[in-house]
Amino acid sequence: MTWWHPALKARRTAGFNLIEVALAIFILAIGVLGVLSVFSFSLESTRHAAWTAEAVGLCRQAIEEIRSRNMPFQDEKRSALNENRPVTWTTDARTGLHFLNAPPLTNLPADPNYRRKTRIRLLSTDENNHLSQIAEVQVTVYWMDKHKLRQVTVTAHHRRP
Repeated sequence: MTWWHPALKARRTAGFNLIEVALAIFILAIGVLGVLSVFSFSLESTRHAAWTAEAVGLCRQAIEEIRSRNMPFQDEKRSALNENRPVTWTTDARTGLHFLNAPPLTNLPADPNYRRKTRIRLLSTDENNHLSQIAEVQVTVYWMDKHKLRQVTVTAHHRRP
């Protein structure tokens, strides 16, 4: 019998051997794993974007609260917001950061996932300088994301009314 015999040719093309099937399954598994990793990454990115968007909204809300109550030009409120106080009941003992609705920003939501830090700085302390009428307000909101501390900072300027 030779290689061109019709019986051999029919037997050889009748199906797949085990190595071909195993190789096809392996290639298919690699492709499926690639698609699953893309889905996983997109879900993680969506979750991170949602947390970040909410944190930016909370920063903006805190800045509007500070600006609407003219806190940058009230000495006692400015010092209360500048976070130079020791850790108290309004702070998280683990991180030392203030809760969102810690005084004087009691109108903010009591969200247990977020903490805040504020900083208010007058651009000039010289009363003869026009910059003494402007304050820089900076609010940073923190949250834990898979055992990592994440943060968003928003800075705005407020002019004395």
